[in-house]
Amino acid sequence: MAFDNRLPNVVAFGDSNEYVFGPALKRWLVAAGHYPAEQIVVKYRVSSRPRNWLVPGDRLHASDFGNLWGTRGQFPEGPSISEALSPATTLVEIGLGGNLGLSATEVRSVVALIEQVARLAPYARILWRGLPPATATRAGKAATRATKLGRYKRNAALKRALAPAGFAIFGAQLTAGHDSTAFRRGYLDLIAMHAGGPAPSDTTHVGTDAALAYERSVLASATHADAVAGEQVIRGPWTEYVRSRDTMEVHVPQAAADALVSRQLGPRGVYGHSAPPRPTGGYPADVVVHDAWIRSGPPNFRWLRPGIIPIGTPLLVQDWQGEYALVRGFDGRDWGWTARSNLRFR
Repeated sequence: MAFDNRLPNVVAFGDSNEYVFGPALKRWLVAAGHYPAEQIVVKYRVSSRPRNWLVPGDRLHASDFGNLWGTRGQFPEGPSISEALSPATTLVEIGLGGNLGLSATEVRSVVALIEQVARLAPYARILWRGLPPATATRAGKAATRATKLGRYKRNAALKRALAPAGFAIFGAQLTAGHDSTAFRRGYLDLIAMHAGGPAPSDTTHVGTDAALAYERSVLASATHADAVAGEQVIRGPWTEYVRSRDTMEVHVPQAAADALVSRQLGPRGVYGHSAPPRPTGGYPADVVVHDAWIRSGPPNFRWLRPGIIPIGTPLLVQDWQGEYALVRGFDGRDWGWTARSNLRFR
């Protein structure tokens, strides 16, 4: 069967670590019987950051990799992100941060991306999977102090950006009976979930006194304390990251991603969420652009000149196909089809 964005679905996208986390999440969701495989869309782009996933028209968009948000051709399997997201999307997992710049523009793009997702998938639980810590390579080369500190700084920047946007921060507290089901937005602090380490003198173990001491010294070396505010060294529950090495000290091997999803996050309901029942009359929304063109129906969705739905018009989204929605006015007027990106759901 093919993906259908009118049915419950999951969308996951991100950087090179999504190459392992996305499939791990998909395998767990399918094995647990939550979704059929065709309703889970996974996209990734090596070295990408939040700005790369914004729509090209956004002033914060960075075009290093073209149109990651709307281009299907760069990913041979499944629809583009813009096509996949819909009111039926129940879960969106974003795995970005390892390549995040620390400028004000870069940090603003984090919230911009969340707003972009929420506009198309208003009822989805949104999980931002934080960047993993730097540990050691398969060859036993420990990450440098600068590399480790850079991960801490980016992790702190992401949490500072997302907390005001309603994100609950989840880390080692997942093991302390925290209710991870009563939230709509969450940040998965993988650094806090990591067991700490390893130390340069022992790259095969985590959570040792030497490893924790090394991590504390890394944090203490920050030139500005506010850059790592809230970061702490703990013995977290996720130890497989070090035991299952990758060729890069900032990459997560598949076995470690599987262990995190299946043993720590999945069983605690972090991913579990159901969209509300589809309203009988349609999903209420408002036109938020000045050029909401009225279009013909599928398959071509041609602009019906000179038809435009005025900005601010309240509508009921009765159906959708791909990036387009069939809408009716609150007054009963049948407007026809328009792009879903022209709308903001209530």
